[in-house]
Amino acid sequence: MISLPKQNNYQVALDEAWAALRSRPAAELEQLGAEPLGGERWSLPVLKARFELDRQRGTVEVAGVGAASVWWSILALHYLQARVPVAAARRWISFEEIPAARGYAAPYRGRVIGLFCGTVGRTRESLLSAAAGQGAEVAGEGEATVELQVFPLVPLRIVWYGGDEELPPGATFLYGDNVAGILAVEDIVVCAERVVARLRGKPW
Repeated sequence: MISLPKQNNYQVALDEAWAALRSRPAAELEQLGAEPLGGERWSLPVLKARFELDRQRGTVEVAGVGAASVWWSILALHYLQARVPVAAARRWISFEEIPAARGYAAPYRGRVIGLFCGTVGRTRESLLSAAAGQGAEVAGEGEATVELQVFPLVPLRIVWYGGDEELPPGATFLYGDNVAGILAVEDIVVCAERVVARLRGKPW
């Protein structure tokens, strides 16, 4: 699976991802939750939005909004490269439990968990309000738990714990245990970052 570029070479990553997607059979795209719009155009649910991908033009747009950012574009294209059929998830796991994630644990805690807890995850109310805006469902773990459908086969569960006088709020991001068969570890990190950005009200 292609990973996100390490030297800001986004255009190369996009070109490679589009080349792979253009040769992908329609039936395999449908297994990943994409829906045909006619011709080479496809629709893909992402959080509460819908991405419209045009394989002929090589564009990714958020319906009713405009062009998706390079990060979301690459993530969507990489998601649609997942090998099918995708194994069913059996349980929730943390990022640290994902194979090959060990080397990314420290950056992940800072770039994802730290930023989340320092912004939209400061309070239960701010989390629930932001999550509702992204189509989340409320689950029942911790002091607050929300479940987001990032891509059709990539759910994300956020378990939030309130702090006290000595400890700040904390959170655990949980994934289906099949996630590493859908996205590369680098993509999972960037995906979590982008979800936090959306929860903070940042644009696509």
